[in-house]
Amino acid sequence: MGFQNEVKLDFGFGIEGNFAGISNCNILVCESEYISEVWKILVFTPEENQWYSLKEEYLKFKQLLISKYSDGHNIDSFEYFSEPYSEGDGYEMTALSVEKCTYRTYIKLPEGTICVAISKLGKICFSYEDSINAEKHEIAKNNVAYDQI
Repeated sequence: MGFQNEVKLDFGFGIEGNFAGISNCNILVCESEYISEVWKILVFTPEENQWYSLKEEYLKFKQLLISKYSDGHNIDSFEYFSEPYSEGDGYEMTALSVEKCTYRTYIKLPEGTICVAISKLGKICFSYEDSINAEKHEIAKNNVAYDQI
């Protein structure tokens, strides 16, 4: 797979490598500090500074994920600009950076949730969340909070 440059993080570790045919992606493996199991994996593509190229990549991966994982009923998709921005105004990347642009699709499966989104940093972000381990993580986190109050 060609992963390299592993970096230990407070919540797991990060590596660099190829993902879905894209070089130099950052992959974050989120391990719960409470249950010592992976509950989420995030993948960030390299930064893109042209709105229409970024949108085209997002739409391509959205369609690929839907065709692979969706039954047509398990999708939530949000694609819009918030005032004062709109697509075509020439300020799409500014809107993205100030979080006035939302392009995000969720595919909900029994095993977990897959998301593809355009991040405010101009990157495509993929998120794979394991529903069982995410629930265990949340329960353990809440138990710690409960014990400390």
